[in-house]
Formats: sequence, structure tokens, C-alpha cells
Amino acid sequence: ITNMVIKTLPNKTTYFVGETADYAGLTLTATYSNGATATVTEGYTVTGFDSATAGTKTLTVEYEGKTVTFDVTVKAIELVSIEIETPAEKTEYFVGDVADYTGLTVKATYNNGTTEMIEDYTVTGFDSATAGQKTITVEYNGKTVAYNVTVKAIELVSLVIATNPAKTTYYTNEVFDSTGLTLTATYNNGTTAEITEGFAVGAVDMTTEGTKTVTVTYEGKTVNFNITVNALYITNVEINTMPDKIEYMIGETEDNTGLTLKVTYNDGSTKVVNDGFTVFGFDSSVKGTVTVMVEYAGNYLTYDVTI
Repeated sequence: ITNMVIKTLPNKTTYFVGETADYAGLTLTATYSNGATATVTEGYTVTGFDSATAGTKTLTVEYEGKTVTFDVTVKAIELVSIEIETPAEKTEYFVGDVADYTGLTVKATYNNGTTEMIEDYTVTGFDSATAGQKTITVEYNGKTVAYNVTVKAIELVSLVIATNPAKTTYYTNEVFDSTGLTLTATYNNGTTAEITEGFAVGAVDMTTEGTKTVTVTYEGKTVNFNITVNALYITNVEINTMPDKIEYMIGETEDNTGLTLKVTYNDGSTKVVNDGFTVFGFDSSVKGTVTVMVEYAGNYLTYDVTI
């Protein structure tokens, strides 16, 4: 052999770091001293291949003592892109929730066509301090991919009475008392809260007897409960203090100064009255004991005076 050249380069002349050499397709043209040529497809050796590092590598082909060289390129393996393979299970939050990326998987694609699932990515952008759509960014080795989550405002869904007021039975004209009333509030995030203040209680007509509906309002929601208003009536009237004067001379005029009545009601309450009653039956024209009658709200009682 007097000369040797590359006839066809290998099919593969571009590699990525770490790949194995592949000389398929490499052929040589050998020229002999008699002027003849031959195509060489095997029997040669190739040295100089190194894919440990990127760059241009010169390979030497040796056949029967003759050598020829050619170059191949070794490229660094570089990340081309990342993508979300499966989204996080939780994409809807409520204000104040903590981020949860359970189920999120990320795939990396490289310039050599390979892919891999990655775990050491970082996630930023989550903010549940306010309601709205939030963009979550996943970053890995300078590449990013994003997806959106929704943060919802916490809103009151329903309201129920947890405990009724301590007092639910009244008599007419009593003042309504909501002491002891508590509510249970249920919110759209599934949480509940006991409400002991901050609610408004609607006006109740306490002037008439019957079952009364009381409306409670809290954060735009209402709930009702019933109270009973009973009629207040007199159960007893008695003399509380006698008149200052119970002895008269014939012909003297009646004097009821000092007369008071004790009135008892069906709710157990009492009051002393010194007016509003009618006294009749007094007669000082003859000597003797006179029975005087007192009427108050349809109730009658008597006491005696001496003439």
C-alpha cells in the first residue's frame, strides 16, 4: 500500500458525552504500488476516540501500516426542557392553606433525546394570603415550567343555632335577653366555628302573647329560633297598707290616704300600687262598722272602718 484515504466516513460522527464509538459505514480506499486500488471495509483499527469530555476528537485509522485520520464531535449533554408529567393532586386552596405538591412529577428532556424523571426541582410562587389565581413555577437547572392554582376566599356557607338563649319563655312586655345564645358557622373550606358574639338579633314584639320567631344575622347569613311570650295577668290583689284613717266621726268625709295594694302576677312578680283603684261603699251617716270595697283591674277586696 502506497496510499490510503477515507472513502466514506462512519454513519455517526457526532456523539454525546458518555456514548460508545460506532464506526459502522467507515470505508477506506487503499492504493497499491502497482497502481491498483481497493476498498477496505474491515481489518482496520481505530484509535483516539474519547467521549468522556465534549469537543472535537481526532481519530486515527490504521490499516497495514498506513494511517489516516478523521474528526468526530462530542457534545455535552444539556437540559433542553422540563415538563409536568402529572400535576399536583391539589390545585384548589383556601386562603391560609399550606402548599401541597403531593402527586407532582416533573420530566426533564435532554439534547441527546433522553428523558428522566427528576425530584430535586424547586417550586416557587405559592401564596395563599389572598384569594385569586396563582402561578406556580417549577425550576430545575435553569429551566422552568409553570402551572396555575386557585386560592378561594373563605366564605360562610351556613349558620345553625348551637345553643338557645338561657331564657326562651317570657311574659308580655318583658325585655328579650339573648344571653347564652351561640351559633355554629360552617365555611366553604369545611371548617366550623362557634360564634358567641358579633351577631345581630332582630327586634321581637314582646307586647303580645304567642310564639315569636327571632332572627339572628351573622356575616350575611340568617338563622331563626322561637320563643314563647305568655300573657301577663293578675292572680291576686290584697291590701298592702291600710289607710291612715280607719276611724271616723259621723258625717266625716272619707280619706283613703295611705291605702296601697299588693298586686301579684302569674309570673310570680308583685308590685305595690297606690292609685288606679276605686273605693266605694263608705258611709259615715250612722254609727257602726262600715265595710269599704276596693276594685282594681276587676279584682275586689274589702276592709272595715269604724264610724
